[in-house]
Amino acid sequence: MHWLQLSFDRPWWLLLLLLLPVIWRIGWQSLSGLGRYRFWLALGLRSALLILFVFALAEIQIVRISQRIVALFLIDQSTSVATAERSAAFAYANSAVAKHRNTIVEDAAGVIVFGASAHIEQAPTAVGDLVRQRESEVDDSRTNLAAALRLAKASFPAESAKRVIILSDGNQNTGDALLEASDLAAAGIGIDVAPLAHGPHGDVVIERVTAPAGARIGTTFDVQVLVDYRLPPPNEFRPAAAETVGGKLVILRKSSGHTHLIAEEQVKLRPGKQLFQFRQQLTEAAFYSYEAKFQPDDVKADHYSQNNTATAFTHLQGRGRVLLIVDSENPAAFDGLASLLRKDELEVTIQPTSALFQSLAELQNYDCVVLGNVARTTGNQAEELVQFTDEQVNMLVKNVEQLGAGMVMIGGPDSFGAGGWQNTELEKALPVDLQVSNSKVAAVGALMLIIDKSGSMAGEKLEMSKGAAIAAAGMLGPHDSIGVIAFDDGHEEVIPLQKLGGNAHRIKERIKRLGPGGGTNMESALKRGYEQLRSSKAAVKHMIILTDGQTTGSGYAQQSATMRSRHQITTTTVAVGTDAAKGLLQDIAIRGDGKFYQATNPKVLPKIFMRETRRVVRPLVYENESGLQLQRSHDHEILAGVSTELPPITGYVLTTLKANPLVEAPLLASAPGAPNNTVLATWTYGLGRTVAFTSDTGQRWATSWNNWADRDKLFVQMVRWSMRPLLDQGNFTVNSQVRDGELEVNVQAITSAGDFVNNLTMIGGLTNADATAVETTASGDAELRFEQTGPGKYRARVPIAQAGTYLLGIQPGPGLGVLRTGINVPPSAEYRETTTNEALLASLAQLKPAGGKAGELIRLPDDPDTWRKFAGPNLFRRDLQPGRGLTAIWPTVVLIGACLFFFDIFNRRVQIPWDYFADVWTRLTRREAAVAVAHPLDRLQATKRQVREQTTSNRHWTPPQLDDEAPAEVRTVASEGISTPQPKIAETKPITPQADEEQYSDRLLKKLREVRARDRDKK
Repeated sequence: MHWLQLSFDRPWWLLLLLLLPVIWRIGWQSLSGLGRYRFWLALGLRSALLILFVFALAEIQIVRISQRIVALFLIDQSTSVATAERSAAFAYANSAVAKHRNTIVEDAAGVIVFGASAHIEQAPTAVGDLVRQRESEVDDSRTNLAAALRLAKASFPAESAKRVIILSDGNQNTGDALLEASDLAAAGIGIDVAPLAHGPHGDVVIERVTAPAGARIGTTFDVQVLVDYRLPPPNEFRPAAAETVGGKLVILRKSSGHTHLIAEEQVKLRPGKQLFQFRQQLTEAAFYSYEAKFQPDDVKADHYSQNNTATAFTHLQGRGRVLLIVDSENPAAFDGLASLLRKDELEVTIQPTSALFQSLAELQNYDCVVLGNVARTTGNQAEELVQFTDEQVNMLVKNVEQLGAGMVMIGGPDSFGAGGWQNTELEKALPVDLQVSNSKVAAVGALMLIIDKSGSMAGEKLEMSKGAAIAAAGMLGPHDSIGVIAFDDGHEEVIPLQKLGGNAHRIKERIKRLGPGGGTNMESALKRGYEQLRSSKAAVKHMIILTDGQTTGSGYAQQSATMRSRHQITTTTVAVGTDAAKGLLQDIAIRGDGKFYQATNPKVLPKIFMRETRRVVRPLVYENESGLQLQRSHDHEILAGVSTELPPITGYVLTTLKANPLVEAPLLASAPGAPNNTVLATWTYGLGRTVAFTSDTGQRWATSWNNWADRDKLFVQMVRWSMRPLLDQGNFTVNSQVRDGELEVNVQAITSAGDFVNNLTMIGGLTNADATAVETTASGDAELRFEQTGPGKYRARVPIAQAGTYLLGIQPGPGLGVLRTGINVPPSAEYRETTTNEALLASLAQLKPAGGKAGELIRLPDDPDTWRKFAGPNLFRRDLQPGRGLTAIWPTVVLIGACLFFFDIFNRRVQIPWDYFADVWTRLTRREAAVAVAHPLDRLQATKRQVREQTTSNRHWTPPQLDDEAPAEVRTVASEGISTPQPKIAETKPITPQADEEQYSDRLLKKLREVRARDRDKK
C-alpha cells in the first residue's frame, strides 16, 4: 500500500508567497489598459509564475509513502557458533517469514551471512522461501558483526520500512558493532536479536610456550608451557560443563628437519591457568623450535582444537654453519670446497638436490647456503627428475632478505642462466641478472615444441603439456626463439618460430588456448618444425616431440639424423603413457642426439621440458680454451690477502651486472666485455648478503687454480663474507605481543656492563615459518622499522592477520649481526570465547530507531532441531517509520514556469481580439445563436410595415428607430443605407407606396450582404 504527498526540502522559501498581494496590487494598476480578458490572463500568469518560482526554490518533491517492511537476517557463520545452530538459523528464518510476512503490502526478506567478512546470501525478495543453507565462501576464523550491519544498511531497497534480525553469539573480534548499529538506528532501521548460545563445553587453550631466545651450549634452561582451561558459567539456557578435563600434553623439539619427543604427560586440568616446566640442556649449536600440544581424552570437552598448539624458539650459537647444495647426479663435485671450509672451523652440511630442505625453519640452522653448479631441474630419467619448487626458491630468498642469512651461487655449465634460474625469485636476490643484455654476445637458442593434441591427450595430459610449454618459454631469454606446433590428423602452428622478446605474455596465452583434436599423425608437424628450425640462425637448435600414441608415416628416424648432421638440430622425444610408439621415439632421439623420456605420470612433463630447455640456453656459457685473464676492478673483503695476479680461467657463465649502487664486481674477465664479463659480484640484499661467482671451483674452467696458493683463502673468505654474522644475543631482549590484529615487537639493548645502547638504526624482517615446500600459506611477510621509545628500548609495529609461527630477523645496526627469534601468533580470538555476549546483543536490541520502537530480544528454543517450526515474535510488525521515496520535481516546475513566462510576455505584447474569440465561443456553445440571426429581420419587417402606414397616411417618411439591442450591422445598414425622403406636396403624381417599399428593401438587403461578405473576407 502506497500513497503520495508533496513536501519541500527548503520550506522557508514558501514565505515568498506573501508577495502575491503585492503582485496583484501592481498588476491592477499597470495592466488595466489591456482590456478585460487580457488583464485577467496577465494577472493570473504573473501569480502562477511567482508560485512556481517559490516552489522551485523550496525544492518541491513528491513523497511516496509505503507500509512495506523489508527484513534482513544476519546469520553468524563463524567458528564460535556451533555447526548445528549455524544451519538451524536458516530454518528459523524461513519459519518466521512464512508465518508473518504480509504479501498484500509486499513485505520482503533476505539473508546476509558473515564471519570475518559479510556476504549477501539472498537479496530481499517478496515471494518464495529463503535459502535453507549457506552457499557463499565465508572465512569463519573471525566474527565481524559490524561488517554485516554495514552491508545490510547498504542492501535495503528504497521506499520500505527496514529491520535487521541478528542471529549470533555476539562475540565480535573485528569491528565495532555498536557503532554501526547506532548508524542504523539513526536511519530508522529496527534491530531484533536472537542470541545463539554456546553448548555446555569448556575449552583448553595453550596460552604460550616460553624458551630463551638465545642460549649457550651446555647451559640448562626451562621450557615453560602455560595452559588455560576456560569453563563457561552455567545459566538457564546452558547446563554446567565438566569441572575437569583430562588429556595428554606433548612437547616436541625440532631442529635440522628432525623431530624429538621431549615429554608426553597425562594431565588433568582444572578451571583456570596452570604452568608446566621442562628442563633442557643442549650440546649442539643450532636453531631449535619447541612445540607444545594438548590432546584431550574427550574431544567434546574441548570446544576448539585450533588453540591447542603453541611454539617457541631457541638459538644456540656456535661455529658458523654452511649448507652446500649439490647436484644429486654428481654429489662429490664439491667435496674439495667442503673440506677447505671445514678446515677453517666451519660446519658444512652437504645436501643433494634429491633430498632438499622442506621448510624455512630448516634453513635457520645455517648461516649461509651455497649452490654449487646446481640447475633448477636435475636428473636423467623422467621419474627421477627433481626440481626446486617455487616455494623452495622463495624460502632461499626469504632466508636472505628477511632473516639475514648468506647465499653464494657458484658457476658451472648447469648454473645461473644455463641452469634455468631465469625469471625466478632467486634471480632478484643475486647481484647479477641472468640474461645477456649486450647484443654482440647475445646467447641465441631456438626451441621447437611438437605437441600431440589428439583426442587421447584430452584432460590432464594436454593440460600438463601446455604447462610444460609455458615453463619452457619462461626459461628462455629475450633473444631466444620458440615455436609450438600441435598435431592430430594434421598440424596447427600454435606459435610460429619467433623471438621471445617482449611477446612472452602473448605466447603463453596462445599456448593456454590449445585444445584437443582428432587422430594421431605427426608427419606434417615434424616436417614443418624442422623447416622452421633449419631456417633459423640460432646457435643452438633443439626440438622436443611429445605424444601418447602411435603415428602413421615413416622415415622419422632418418629425418632426425639428417637434421642433426646437416643443420645441427637435436631432437628429444617424450612418450606419455604406455601406448606411445616407444621404439620409434627412442630411435628418433638416438639418431637426433637427444634424449628419450618415458613419462607414465603427466605431472613430470614440466620437469622434462625445463630439463631439456637447458640445451637451448647453453650459449650463455662463454669458453675460451686459450684462457681468460681476470682483472681486479677494486679491493674487496673477499680479496683481502689474495695476490693481485690471479691464474686464468677457461670459461664462465654470462650474466649482466645489476645497475644498482649496492652491487660490487671485484673480479672481471677480459672478454667478452662489460656488462657481461662479471666473474665475482656481491651485494647486500635485505638483511643478508649474496655472492655470484660465475666460474667454477676447479672442476672444468678453473683447473689452474687447484695448485694456486690463494685458492682456499679466496673461497673461504667468499663464504665467510656472506655468512650471517654472530651476535651476542645476551645483550638484547626481544619481546612480542599481538593486539587487535597488530604485532608489536620490543627490543631492549644493554651492554655486558649494564649500560643502555642508544641511537641504533634497527631494522627487521618477518616471514611465515609455516611455509613448506609443498604448499605455501598466507605469507604475512613484512618489513619492520624500529623507533627508539626509551633508554635502550626500541619498538616496531606491523599488521598481522594470519595466525601461525613466524620467524623474526632483527639487525640492530650496520656491521652488527642478526637477532633471530620466533613469534607464535595465537589463533583468532574466535577460538577463545566460550560464552555468548548477551550484553552486546541486548544493547543492540535496545537501540530505538528514528520514528519507531526499540527491537526485541528473541529467545530461541534450546533444541536447534525445533527452530524450523519456531516463528517467534512478528518480525514484520508495523512499529517502524514507514518507507519514504522522494522524487524531486522542481526541475519540471522550472520548465513549466519558463513556458508560462513566454505566454505572459506574448499576452502583454501582442493584441489579441479576445472579444471576437469570446463571441465565437458563445456561438459554438449556445444553440440559440442560430435563431438570433433571424431576429433582426423580423424587427426590420415590422419597421417596414410602420413606414408604409406612415407613407399612406402622411405622405411623408420618418427613418425607423432601432433599439439598442439590434445587431451592430443592422444598425449600421439602417443608418448608412437609408436616406430620408423629402415629401413633395406640390407634385400631382402621388408616390406609390409599393415601389418605395421595394426600393428600400432591396437596398437594405444589399447592404446586409456586403457586411457579411466583408466579415468572411476578414476571416
